[in-house]
Amino acid sequence: MSRSPSSQADRPTVGQRLVDASWTVGTTVVSALLVAVSLWGVGEVSGFNDEVFRDLDCGDFDSQTEAQKVYDDDPGDPHDLDPDRDGVPCER
Repeated sequence: MSRSPSSQADRPTVGQRLVDASWTVGTTVVSALLVAVSLWGVGEVSGFNDEVFRDLDCGDFDSQTEAQKVYDDDPGDPHDLDPDRDGVPCER
């Protein structure tokens, strides 16, 4: 059985399918970037980013107990509150 010329003409070529796939991937990436930038912008305006990404130092705490609570919440110590690594942050 041979295909009729009209059915072959209706099928997209490999090149057209690649362009369509590239377009789909490209628009998805652009959409994701727009969402990410929008969320970041909302965080900047609202001050949320300041809280999430804020670097804390021992001087930011009124007591060692407050520093200990922050340290205990994330013992990975991203703020380097315990430089001697003895488990007690902000020793004075």
